[in-house]
Amino acid sequence: MNSFEKSNLQQTDMQSLESRILSLKKLSSLYTDNQEYTDLLKLYKKYLSYKDTSSPFLSVFAKKIRKVNRATQSQLVQESPIITLGTMIRILSIDQSLEEKMLKYGPENIQILSFGAGSDLRFQQDKYSKCSNIIELDFKESIDYKQKSLPAKNNIKYVACDLINIDEVISSLTPLLQKNMHTIVLMECLLCYLPINIADAYFDFFNKVVTENKSELLHYVIYDPVALSKNDSFTNIMCDNLQKFNNLQMYSLKN
Repeated sequence: MNSFEKSNLQQTDMQSLESRILSLKKLSSLYTDNQEYTDLLKLYKKYLSYKDTSSPFLSVFAKKIRKVNRATQSQLVQESPIITLGTMIRILSIDQSLEEKMLKYGPENIQILSFGAGSDLRFQQDKYSKCSNIIELDFKESIDYKQKSLPAKNNIKYVACDLINIDEVISSLTPLLQKNMHTIVLMECLLCYLPINIADAYFDFFNKVVTENKSELLHYVIYDPVALSKNDSFTNIMCDNLQKFNNLQMYSLKN
């Protein structure tokens, strides 16, 4: 992936981050008895306000983070209600799916592979601390910033990579895997950016290598725009933003 495509893809994560924070604020106001979203917002505040004192220069990625920080603190920030509602449902549904699997199999019997983890901080929460193994994969800039800005967790490992380079990803990921574990593969707005042959190769890897053809151990939590519909305003607006303003290839919408 060239630097232009990489920068555009990272910009989508910044847009998602801004939307996620606005949605978490809304969820906190709706579910006042749920401390989880309040605590997660505090974690995002720490993440966004981190300053790297080891260098007098701000990286391009850090500048993007600061821009999001300013935007989310402004009272003037407005977002499409459809996008906010869609993001809230997305957060709730993914959390519910993960929690159901942890309840069913026990967190100590679960490893989670988060592909394109980006600015998602959900696995920093205490409820995931008992999971046997969590591996987050994303671009080096994103991984480096997350490791510097957040406290280390014993059960979380990071792989800095370009997910298009599947051979390098598999080579880095395989030694970190735990065998005979219920494995949850989380892909949130990722597959649409991967060429179909690369996506197919990942699914083949998950089945043959990660769980050694033991299908009962392999679980997917996937959120992706897969089709355009006159009746789906949320997906249409999101895809319009991604394609027109970020100049991104949306493979799953073409094939």
